[in-house]
Amino acid sequence: MQAARNQPHGNRVPARIVCAEACHAADAVFLRVARVHNAFRSRLDMTRLQRFTNLLRLVEGDPAGGSPVVWYSRAESDKPLRVHYRWNASVPPQDRLDARAAITVPATLPFAEMPGQQRVEILFGESPLALETLHAFAGTAAEGSTEVRLPRPNGFLRAAAYFEGQTVRGPLAGGPVKPPGNET
Repeated sequence: MQAARNQPHGNRVPARIVCAEACHAADAVFLRVARVHNAFRSRLDMTRLQRFTNLLRLVEGDPAGGSPVVWYSRAESDKPLRVHYRWNASVPPQDRLDARAAITVPATLPFAEMPGQQRVEILFGESPLALETLHAFAGTAAEGSTEVRLPRPNGFLRAAAYFEGQTVRGPLAGGPVKPPGNET
């Protein structure tokens, strides 16, 4: 193809040269695709490829590419708990309660908003099956944090994002949450 572009106007390049260059370009593309395919043959690499695919879906505003993850940082016993959420590129299993779901949360997100998201709620309850809204973040922000006081001595946390006609629940925060000063 390069030879065809370099010829002065009016001169014809033999078809065999154009075909040879096209075949060479196709071979190069095929070799790149084969290298990518071989790179993702192992189970670990397929998991990384799935997470990368999910991250691309999230960047494009598709909530099916991930879920909101909640975590907390402890404060002094007389202070509220700081609760954080951020979208992540893993989809937790929805058919069981799994506090150890694989979480892939980059240090910084490649996007600041989730288009179509109406709100994110931080849910809390003494049982994973009976969670109630502890705090709601209105809008499309892909991450946020706030200070909260737990309404009960201990319980579980989960983030849930709401879109029109769809709710995306994240995994439970690891283990029962206990307020500062209640470590027993």
